[in-house]
Amino acid sequence: MGGNEFGPDYDIAYEDIHVLDANSNGRNLGWPLCAGHCDSNDSPQCDCNKHDDPLYTYKHNGDNACVVGGFVYRTQDGNAQLEGAYIFGDYVRSMIP
Repeated sequence: MGGNEFGPDYDIAYEDIHVLDANSNGRNLGWPLCAGHCDSNDSPQCDCNKHDDPLYTYKHNGDNACVVGGFVYRTQDGNAQLEGAYIFGDYVRSMIP
């Protein structure tokens, strides 16, 4: 299962994808202190010992962006390349990163 959150400052904002599962209760995704990876220079207050590092992240670069949900790809058509992948899109940018 995936989860997303975004950082505190629009100028340095990131969209982040975290991997969550039934045992993820209590994990700190960093919001609203962290933007991007937990060791990012853009968020020096983030600590990889305290905050979950996102699996995937991308910077806004001064533009709007918004990850809205997603799903884990499950198929019976034999497409092993995508099986289990987290598929998500950016609503504002109308793209699949």
